[in-house]
Amino acid sequence: MASKIKKISPILSVKDMGVTSSFYKEILGFRFIHETPAYFILENNGQELHLSVASAVRSQETQGHREIYIEVSNIQELWDRIKEIKDRYKITDLFNRDFRMTEFHIEDPDGCLVLIGERLALTM
Repeated sequence: MASKIKKISPILSVKDMGVTSSFYKEILGFRFIHETPAYFILENNGQELHLSVASAVRSQETQGHREIYIEVSNIQELWDRIKEIKDRYKITDLFNRDFRMTEFHIEDPDGCLVLIGERLALTM
């Protein structure tokens, strides 16, 4: 029997665990399911995101070179809430992609670009 991937959980290196974990909790609705001083596991609807404290060197190496894609349902409701904090974070406006996704992008406190998208319905 062939092995099958059951889930993929990104691990992000972070400079300040408190700041970054609060971003994912307050902005994107994740909840804590495991915490140690240097490693957090966050969860939202069965999807996990792992945060690991990075050394200063590692943090500088990855700054601006990481992206994650989070597919959601009801992106408009999320966008209506997030657009109110555009003065606190780098955020693009909501837009449609040519590959049938509606998206907006937000940068987390460690410079990771978080792409948020919802598949557009097929039109006939």
